Amino acid sequence: MKRHTSLRRQRGAIALMFGLLVVLLLGLLGLVIDLGQLYSREQEMRTLADSTALAAARELNGTAAGVNNALSHAAQTAVVSHYRYSQPVSWSSAALSFADDPDGPWHSVADTAASPAGRLFARVDTRQLAEEHGTVATAFLFLLAPAQASKQVAAVAVAGRSGLAIAPLAICAMDPAPSKTRNIAGPVDELVQYGFRRGVSYNLLNLNPALGASSGEYFLVDPVSAAGTLGTLANTEDSVLAPFMCAGRLHLRRIGSQLLTVRRKTPFTLALQLNSRFNSYGPAADPLSCTPLAAPPDSNVASFAAASWMSVAPSAPHAQPTTAGTPGKPLSTVADPLPEPVVNAAAYGPLWAYGPAAIAPSGAAYPRAYWPQLYPASPSVPTAPSYPALSAPYVAMVTAPTGNVGVARRRLLQIPLLACPVPAGQLQQASVLAIGTFFMVAPASGAAISAEFAGLASEQSLGTPVELLR
Repeated sequence: MKRHTSLRRQRGAIALMFGLLVVLLLGLLGLVIDLGQLYSREQEMRTLADSTALAAARELNGTAAGVNNALSHAAQTAVVSHYRYSQPVSWSSAALSFADDPDGPWHSVADTAASPAGRLFARVDTRQLAEEHGTVATAFLFLLAPAQASKQVAAVAVAGRSGLAIAPLAICAMDPAPSKTRNIAGPVDELVQYGFRRGVSYNLLNLNPALGASSGEYFLVDPVSAAGTLGTLANTEDSVLAPFMCAGRLHLRRIGSQLLTVRRKTPFTLALQLNSRFNSYGPAADPLSCTPLAAPPDSNVASFAAASWMSVAPSAPHAQPTTAGTPGKPLSTVADPLPEPVVNAAAYGPLWAYGPAAIAPSGAAYPRAYWPQLYPASPSVPTAPSYPALSAPYVAMVTAPTGNVGVARRRLLQIPLLACPVPAGQLQQASVLAIGTFFMVAPASGAAISAEFAGLASEQSLGTPVELLR
């Protein structure tokens, strides 16, 4: 009898423990389901925020049209998104805001449309959508506390460009005026931008707008210190600058009208990094050497130093310099002074390797028939009997790189043009007037970067690919 009573008690205890265990397991299962729902909804909101922020940021270019395109592409991206697995998103532009910097301050759509310049970063905050998008009804949490009947989840994403496709090399603007008219012999005058003539090749290491300058003035750019703040000498050492010179990029999101940290340093020691554009790389063991993956060559690696399309072979891959130290004169090239000095045609260097001179004020291209008026010389003027009929030599006279895949127009360098004189001292801050586009005519050396002026580029057009920043 006692044995039967003991068995019944054991069975009762086991049943009670089993019941409690079932309740606990069901509770844990409910908690897992609640947490799973919360995680799933959070991921849906994260995907929505990321994709719409990227879609918007890709369209921003500092104009009202770019803002309109950003709104349109964000809405189109949201339309094909879902939450709660299958529910379509009810998009609102209130979730979208814009800023000049990824850290804000953030501006509404209306404010950005009215003042779009510099607004190159987009933020999406799903908390600004209808509440239902982030509301998750709970089961187990509700049983534990009625106040937990529902939970809110949300996501915030920031997208924009992390850098600028600008080389960490700066030169002085040869004239502070954005554009001037150069009077040439004939009815059509030439457009000159910040003192540079399109179609003329310059040695970027041997220019100086200072009157009576005895040497060139060029600068290395701190590629990582934010514009407006004074960087460090360490940031402009070759070990830091080499990969930026290889890629032709700055890790700066904006330079705008703010001061840029620059360094005077001679001799120039980063020619090898520039020459990756010509499929020329240093030893693999050298930590400063470029790699074809990070710094691919141009799709055309031909050197145009000899300028085979010209009637008189150039004496150098750039226009010859004026006499250094001439009182009252800047250190420029023989192609720049007015009235034009009497020079030999060979002194002009290769002409129009990338493109023609520009007519003022429209910027339209000159026909080659104007070479005698544009480039007077003695005893004969330069002509182009072998110039390609339909395009410039860069496009028509192609030498493809061997062993590596080339990228078109990698030989274009985007160079900050500084307001000079820059204060004395090794490390200084300088104001950027514009970004000049220069085409590398031939490989660089420690004494020369031979590059043809090809016009100006807007900062907004030089942003690196858009990516998620937050």
